[in-house]
Amino acid sequence: MTGTSILWLALTFSACSPATEQQHLRLDAGSLRTTFDLANQGNIVSLGSEGIEVVSKPQEALLFKIGLVRGGRVRYYSNQDFEKVEAEPTDGGVRLVFGQLADRDIRVTVEVQAGNAALDFRIKVQCGPQTVCSDLLFPCIQGFESLSGNPQDDRYVLPQLTGQLHLNPAEQLRQARKQKLGSEGYPGTQGLQFHALYNDRGGIIMFTPDSDCLPKEFNLGRDDEGDSLNWYVKHYCDETPGLTFEPGYPVRIQACGPSWYDAADIYAAWGRKQWWMEKQIPRRSWLDAMPVVANAHDNEHYSRMLPSWYAEHQPQVNALMGNRPLINDLGQWEH
Repeated sequence: MTGTSILWLALTFSACSPATEQQHLRLDAGSLRTTFDLANQGNIVSLGSEGIEVVSKPQEALLFKIGLVRGGRVRYYSNQDFEKVEAEPTDGGVRLVFGQLADRDIRVTVEVQAGNAALDFRIKVQCGPQTVCSDLLFPCIQGFESLSGNPQDDRYVLPQLTGQLHLNPAEQLRQARKQKLGSEGYPGTQGLQFHALYNDRGGIIMFTPDSDCLPKEFNLGRDDEGDSLNWYVKHYCDETPGLTFEPGYPVRIQACGPSWYDAADIYAAWGRKQWWMEKQIPRRSWLDAMPVVANAHDNEHYSRMLPSWYAEHQPQVNALMGNRPLINDLGQWEH
């Protein structure tokens, strides 16, 4: 355990069977606090910061969902479906090992590590030779209704296209009868690797410090089998029988301020340290006058249909793009 993180325990670490008494594990990182219920298969029954709480209904809480393929169809199992859970302490965190899932040969290991200000969640899925994993929702924070009892004050920021801000997200999901607020995933229509819930008291950001930018999905959605709301990152597997799936990145959860700016700043601080920022190329002054929407390619036929700004700066834009056409003469995207 480090001096900058707090590990608060109210249990004896042992194999968890149907418990005779409530066994809770709490991990704190800065102002963020998270409580796991080990008597109920490691469910996250509390996740919040000062004045806000994401899990409004702890009786509906989960930790993860995993999609397994059989007969061309995918069935989702949660941590609640595993018959055996073992917990052991780590340096500043906890490791949970799940086994014995009905007639499926699978083992799931979850590790949570408390740092200075954030919790890092990691998962490893080991499939037997006849078991096929399609995708994984982890962490799956289920039981959300309102951050502080006033749903109309809640905000959910999702990096859909240029960004979407959803007011009262719980009501939006139910009134529109949507299964989730976003569509597709990163790096498709979701342009960044984070999403956040907040109101005027504070917020919580969930993001992936993944410098390889692997495909994934960030969403707030409804449970397929009921009306519970869950907040999650979806990770994709390659559906290989006998696969051992272990994402090379954690999912990081951290408290933030009461604004989407605060959440974005946390993600940006990580992004500025990545390899793609090493060149530190200064922005050209002529880019400051760029239109809100501009297409970029070097075909003269199309340039006549573009804004006058682009027509004037076409050589500079071409140079910025490495003098390669982004659209060919047939109007098709070049890769």
